[in-house]
Amino acid sequence: MTLPDAEEVLPPLRLSPGELARAFAEMSLHGFGGVTPWAHHILVERRGWLGDREFAELLSLSQLVPGDNVSNLAVIFGYRYGGTRGSLAALGSLYHHFGGPGALRGVSAVVA
Repeated sequence: MTLPDAEEVLPPLRLSPGELARAFAEMSLHGFGGVTPWAHHILVERRGWLGDREFAELLSLSQLVPGDNVSNLAVIFGYRYGGTRGSLAALGSLYHHFGGPGALRGVSAVVA
């Protein structure tokens, strides 16, 4: 087992539901047809909430469960850094612009 590089280890964050909602709403507005690159840009490059390695690990975890990868990432990231309210804020703001609850059918297994 190898330890991550020192620059990859970031201090633990506690983000408000509002911060998470703004970040994931920005992803949804910019990322039509492909939100994953925007998720990386916003979470890693712009806001610095994750390192490259941590983003890759969360994304690979989100690919293991049924549903859209970025939706799963929103649930996992939101819960990790904002608890249940953060998870709901991240997921809700991600889909606010794309038709509301009907767009969330595929992520029910993740939320459960």
